[in-house]
Amino acid sequence: MSRLADIARGVRARKTVDLPLPGLDEPVKVAVRPLNGLELSDVLAKAHAFAEQKGRKDAKPGDRILDMGEMAATLSIGAEDSDKPGVPFFASFDEVLELDAESIALLYEEQQAWQEHCAPRRNRMSGPEYWTLLFRAAATEEGGEENPFAGLRRTLLESFALTTARQLSNALMRSSPSSSANEAAPSSSSSESKLDPQAQKA
Repeated sequence: MSRLADIARGVRARKTVDLPLPGLDEPVKVAVRPLNGLELSDVLAKAHAFAEQKGRKDAKPGDRILDMGEMAATLSIGAEDSDKPGVPFFASFDEVLELDAESIALLYEEQQAWQEHCAPRRNRMSGPEYWTLLFRAAATEEGGEENPFAGLRRTLLESFALTTARQLSNALMRSSPSSSANEAAPSSSSSESKLDPQAQKA
């Protein structure tokens, strides 16, 4: 059986993605790879040091400066030259920050999605977790400091969004006349019809 040290020396999983940049006609090719525990620890330490440097000593997940620092620190390690495995795409943490915020967020999302693909974790919320997050989000002021989704992994965000969409869809079907429901959806299953009291009368 191989030792962990031997496995760690192997080639890490990489995925090449497109990074559109302002002023360029064609997107840039960048390879993203997952981070290990030591690298993630370095990322978190760098992000907090960056936030403290910017006057946000007690910043928590959801703070825009802390989040920007975490994204930049992640990409300074987890983004590589698409043609040269192991060679960082960015020369430094500061070079990542020279990109516009949208490009940083886009590439970070690509890296996080690949991280979860390579190391899958729980990707669905329990009922209590869903309702707790829903009520927190509903009570959050738009544009405020608190972000109820801060630190939530992409797969859990997708689970929350899909569940909310289903809840809204079912609520609309229950409150709409059968004719409106039929016009809103190109087709409906028998299970959907059972959810709509008006449809049951039809």
